[in-house]
Amino acid sequence: MQNYFQRFYTVYIYATLVGLLLNLDCSAINAEEQTEKKPIKKARKKGSNCMSEIWKGTWQGTIGKIPVTMNFDSMNIEDNKVPVGKYYYRSGLIDLILKRDKTNPNQWQELDIQGNVTGILTLTCKDNTFSGEWKSPNGKQKLPINAHAIESYSKTRLDSVKPKEIKHGTIGGHRFAIIAAEGNNNVQGLRLHDKTPGIEKINNKLFENYLSQLDDAIGCISYGRQERGVNDQYEFNYDSELIAWNTHFAVIKHSQGMYCGGAHPDGNHRVETYRTDSGELEDVFEWLPNSYRDEIFQNSDLGKLLVKVYRSMRSRSDLGENDADDCLKDLKISGSSIWPTDKGIVFPTWAPYSCKPCMEDITVPYKDILPFLSSYGRQQIKFFGNHRK
Repeated sequence: MQNYFQRFYTVYIYATLVGLLLNLDCSAINAEEQTEKKPIKKARKKGSNCMSEIWKGTWQGTIGKIPVTMNFDSMNIEDNKVPVGKYYYRSGLIDLILKRDKTNPNQWQELDIQGNVTGILTLTCKDNTFSGEWKSPNGKQKLPINAHAIESYSKTRLDSVKPKEIKHGTIGGHRFAIIAAEGNNNVQGLRLHDKTPGIEKINNKLFENYLSQLDDAIGCISYGRQERGVNDQYEFNYDSELIAWNTHFAVIKHSQGMYCGGAHPDGNHRVETYRTDSGELEDVFEWLPNSYRDEIFQNSDLGKLLVKVYRSMRSRSDLGENDADDCLKDLKISGSSIWPTDKGIVFPTWAPYSCKPCMEDITVPYKDILPFLSSYGRQQIKFFGNHRK
């Protein structure tokens, strides 16, 4: 994951440095960068009605004797609404893209992952079913197509996913494993090795999240191929990292980086803190007083401490010692999404896209954050680091 972000954000870090040298703040740069994130196309939840338009909806059936699941929809490409399609065989994790013929609306070209034409589909529709024919590009091989309307495009493939444990590790005396589906190591999940009811519940939630990310990864690549073809370097990476695991809490960081087409790549991370006895999420913001549970203003007492720690961090960064002032103009610090580690409490930051290099998580040691914790928070930090009983 680290290599992914380094590769995609190098150009933006360089651009920000140039802006700083020209004495431009992030707000000025950001005003020129009004870009919009492209959505990942999801399968329709409602059943298809093929009496209207055949290319709208989700279908399941067979090509020859092989099970297939298909989806037809529309996409805005170069300001035009264009019909698009995709499908997969059995429970495959790679979509074949369907490109509609401009002169024959019932005919679609089948494109593989390299963009090669691997088949021609001719489809006709009646009620909530359709039928047709698949033939090879040279026309020598032909297979019948039959399908009916269904609700979920991804269910068949996701129900069949059985990831393997590809790495193992220990933390705090507890064992865990990194999991991935065969043929897709770009999406990696986490499994905790413990059979207690609370941990089993956490593992179930982690697996549901892993399947959702795997589905998004497949959709991301397909969306890019449908919109721009195969020449752009579409990529989706996701992993879960175990930050801490003690008698009361398991802290897990989820990181995501993607490029699905559009103006620029995107990436984010979030951290979840689970209670190991119940398997439920802990509201760590309750470890702070009410006044610090949302945005923490830089001129508040806690804000001043966070700014001091942030300045210290930036002085050691590759961007130089004098960029903290420029970053702090647009940087926001949140108390709503904090998380604990053995070293201290971590406060995430946010900045406009043009100032992404300014975003760094701020870790405040427990001895410094202690005066700013609620009475409940003071009790909970006893299970972390030097405070652990």
